[in-house]
Amino acid sequence: MVATYTAVPSSEDSAESGSQESLEQKVTKVKTRTVSYNQHVTGPAPASPWFLASLSVAIFCIMLNLFVPVKLSVLYRPSIYIGLEKLNSTIAQLSLPPKLTVFPHIFCPVSSEEPNRVFRTDGNARITFEGLVSPGEPHVTINKHISMIVQHRVQDCGLQKCAIASTIPDPALLPAHNRTLTLSPFDFEIEVWLLNSEALLDVRKLSWNSRPSRKGKIGTLVVRRNAEMFSPEFDCGAPGSVRTYELACKKDDSLCDVAFIQMQPETKPRMAFTIEQRP
Repeated sequence: MVATYTAVPSSEDSAESGSQESLEQKVTKVKTRTVSYNQHVTGPAPASPWFLASLSVAIFCIMLNLFVPVKLSVLYRPSIYIGLEKLNSTIAQLSLPPKLTVFPHIFCPVSSEEPNRVFRTDGNARITFEGLVSPGEPHVTINKHISMIVQHRVQDCGLQKCAIASTIPDPALLPAHNRTLTLSPFDFEIEVWLLNSEALLDVRKLSWNSRPSRKGKIGTLVVRRNAEMFSPEFDCGAPGSVRTYELACKKDDSLCDVAFIQMQPETKPRMAFTIEQRP
């Protein structure tokens, strides 16, 4: 008969084993803390080449935008009349006004006698308690030496026919409104030219020498007292686009002479050169 014995660890062996496990756990914790500390000190792992390449391209594009000038006129200008061109043409025509009178946002004289002169653009500025106020009322002067540069942005959708209008009231009505008008005693014609510029003009630098070149003659416009006269109709251009014109006397026309301050649209009686848009 064979006797079977089972070894039972003594209390000393158990204590020694527990002490060994505790020591191993402590060593593991110390190693873990050491790795975490090293990662904290040395920082994250190095970035991938793709990330560095993308970052370099982004920085290059930012620097390019900062130091390479871009003309605003070449930037895409989205239409503010989204989808209106898809409407039924009959319905679209019925919804349009018969005309739209536009006062140019730039109306500046240039002189052939003083080709480098830059005229003031605040001809009717006045001092108030709040300071100098420029109401945007240009001093219009057209004679054999001075012509007017006109610029406006095409308004609305569907009003694609344009005409330049000359509105001159009865001079006898003006003294009561403290307004003046210099005008030839006889009717005369001025020429309307389309200029080669679709960019906004800098009126601080606009002179005879720096004005845009002439692209083509639109027609002539009669200036007559106590009457509203129109140039021939022409295409306005795309809605939102900028159009630039020149109003000038015919060559060697000694009768061509008009000067006044073009006041706000609501001022009565109206005395102005305007752009009229029609369907």
